[in-house]
Amino acid sequence: VSGCISEEKEAIAQNYLIPQAHSSSGLEEGQVLIETDALQSLIKWYCRESGVRNLQKHIEKVLSLLSFELNKYSKVY
Repeated sequence: VSGCISEEKEAIAQNYLIPQAHSSSGLEEGQVLIETDALQSLIKWYCRESGVRNLQKHIEKVLSLLSFELNKYSKVY
């Protein structure tokens, strides 16, 4: 079975991985936008292997860190 090419990975990320990571990190849909250039760089430089498992982990990590930062600075003291 051949692996995914970068265009396929980008489509899978936009349609499935990013929305799933939004909900699992506690972010609302559209609260954080991952631009196409950023996603392409992530795929090109950090997710070279076939498949999307590593891409999913990187997207989840980015959105989790963003969620943490947003929550940290949105608290009223």
